[in-house]
This record gives sequence, C-alpha cells and structure tokens, in this order.
Amino acid sequence: MKIIDAPQYGPMFRFTDASVYWALHILSDGKRMGRKRLSEEIGVGEGSMRRILNTLKENNFVYIKQTGITIT
Repeated sequence: MKIIDAPQYGPMFRFTDASVYWALHILSDGKRMGRKRLSEEIGVGEGSMRRILNTLKENNFVYIKQTGITIT
C-alpha cells in the first residue's frame, strides 16, 4: 500500500514508504514522541519528518499536539 505519492513538481522526497511505515511502527507503542526524536530514530531530516507526519495526520493515522505525536 502506497501512502505518499511522488510530487508532480519540485524536488523528490528524501524518504521512502519504508520510512513512513517505520514511523508508524515506532509510534505503535502508544507513547508520545517529538518530531525531532522520531526523525533521529528513522534517519530522515526534520523537514522530511514534518511531511511524513502531515500526510499521516491528513489520513487520520496520528494525532499531532504540542506535547508530542501519538498514533490513533
């Protein structure tokens, strides 16, 4: 299942679908985690992590609050 499609315009993403699935796996324990820590564990930049999380939020996979990110 593909969650994020390649952009029509602009630069290519610097992450793969595996990064998206790995983020969901890490968040699956139910604990809150910040974007910076999550990006370090996955090995992508914070900008890429922001894009991943925004897509997951649009698809109702995660809650994003100031206190951290949790899986729905």
